Amino acid sequence: MFSLDDIQSGKVEIAPDIVKTIIAKTIDKIDGTRLISKILADKRVGFLPGKKRQGMISIDEDERISVNLHLAVNFGQNIPIISRKIKEKVKDEIESTTPYQVSDIKIYIDKIDELLKKD
Repeated sequence: MFSLDDIQSGKVEIAPDIVKTIIAKTIDKIDGTRLISKILADKRVGFLPGKKRQGMISIDEDERISVNLHLAVNFGQNIPIISRKIKEKVKDEIESTTPYQVSDIKIYIDKIDELLKKD
């Protein structure tokens, strides 16, 4: 593992797409959920007047990450329980594989699917 000093001195740099990949692979391991792209989510639910969606991640000047996830879940799942599980797993994975700390994870359930099983 490398330190935040290594990144700031230019020794290591992590592209935002790498963090997005970590998030996507983490969610892919959770039965009954799938990540929906922002573009697809916007088409499905439309824009609310006066509201704009943020990108999947934003990194502040203190190297803290905020995450916005647009998901589909299986019909019949307990949404508060699955949301907590997703938040815990995504936070743990980001913080254990990158030098970033997660400050916030927001989950938007944009779709209910019949059955989403992971192979």
